[in-house]
Amino acid sequence: MKKVLSVVISIIILMSFSISALAEEEQPMQDIDNVLNLQVDDDIETEDLQEVDAQELVSSNCMPLNEPETNFDLKNATELGKLESTNKSRSASNSTQSVLGTIANEGDYVYSIISLEPNEAINVTMECPKNPELNYDLFLYEVDSEGYIGNMITGSVTETYMNTYPDGTTKTLDEAFSYKNNTTDVNYYAIIILAVTGGSTTDTFKLTVSLSNENDLDVAEPNDSPYYACELSEVGGGGTTFSNISLHVVNDQDWFLWRAPSDIAGVEVSVNLEGVNPEKSYNVEVYKAEGNKMVLLSRTGGGAYKIGSGVNYIRVYADEEAFTASPYKLTLKPWSETAAKINVRLDGDEGDKQYASYPGGTYFRFQNKFCPEIQVLSESGYVVRNQLVTLTWQSGSWNEHTGNSSRVISDYTDDNGRVVLTLARDLQSPNDLPIALGYEVCYRDGAIKFVDYYDIDGIAITAGNAPAYTTVVYHLMRSDYAGS
Repeated sequence: MKKVLSVVISIIILMSFSISALAEEEQPMQDIDNVLNLQVDDDIETEDLQEVDAQELVSSNCMPLNEPETNFDLKNATELGKLESTNKSRSASNSTQSVLGTIANEGDYVYSIISLEPNEAINVTMECPKNPELNYDLFLYEVDSEGYIGNMITGSVTETYMNTYPDGTTKTLDEAFSYKNNTTDVNYYAIIILAVTGGSTTDTFKLTVSLSNENDLDVAEPNDSPYYACELSEVGGGGTTFSNISLHVVNDQDWFLWRAPSDIAGVEVSVNLEGVNPEKSYNVEVYKAEGNKMVLLSRTGGGAYKIGSGVNYIRVYADEEAFTASPYKLTLKPWSETAAKINVRLDGDEGDKQYASYPGGTYFRFQNKFCPEIQVLSESGYVVRNQLVTLTWQSGSWNEHTGNSSRVISDYTDDNGRVVLTLARDLQSPNDLPIALGYEVCYRDGAIKFVDYYDIDGIAITAGNAPAYTTVVYHLMRSDYAGS
């Protein structure tokens, strides 16, 4: 605080000395043109929400998908029962089927054979058993007409990690993948579920399979698991919206990877469906990867997640019961807790554009109220929430022993990284503003002449470790009419 005050006092002394020197060279009362400089000095950044087409995104390779050591032989495995059609999820271009199953022993596996027409796509989801002792993986393999396994196509091999979700459910993340047959032939595939750890005759999994044609897919597919997450581009200080994405079948889910900078503290993640009932929405979750374990991050309310720097995974999916196929926009609005920059818009009872050109220079002027708006940003340009901001006002005329020579007030920034700190004649201490003594006098010449009596005050604004904002201001006592 002493350092801030010394900076402010130095500014006042320098300005007072400059004006006094000018006065000694010319006359006790300075003559200037009768013009008050109306200007905009708004350093508050209002960065717009950016929009990025998902077509610009690329698939990440942050989580490698390794092929299992198991040599699958379908002749020695159990084929799953017939997939039951979910009629409410059927349409002219897609169908969804589900089946329940169990795997008795560790190392065993079950399978289901499926064919894909040219350009036909498949979305597969396995809701894992709600047992922390079990770990099941999901794969898609080529298979020939005789049932022999070929190459692995894709899969999902996250390890069991029991997350607790907002509705109170405790479970591990679903395994999922999507794939499109890009050939000109009808091809056959084996969906395989492998019991990597443990087995049970009572703990069931649920396998859901959806078929659709290529016209239903968005540009980001396939991105149904963290292994094929689309990497999001840099998120701007005002937030970024990603468009041209959709959920086209009930078990479709979209995964995105965001590399958050070092000064991040949290992010608001929201999804807005396009062209449907505004009350409908999709679910959004944010995860950190610990190896192959996906750890759900905690929410702070209103769709906001507390996150750290580095790789974060975002999952978008729909509730089965209320699913609506729709394009949507994904919006990220980050915030920080590390102050690096202070922006200030000076304001007062004469307005935020009132700048006086007195002999000492052109500076902001007020009389009975001084109320600057302060914005605190991080190094990456993200708003800094809940940051303590302190305003120090130092009079250029009042002596210290009077108790009117300085005021120090503080408050915290809001969710937009902003706060208004107010000193005024009609407020209680410590927000009370002493009257100006009018030790400086300036004669304003012109068609209408005025004599202004004012003080030269100093202002310092601090927030965390950000460089302090300091400035001189003119504190008007009165302005007297002096003829025309």
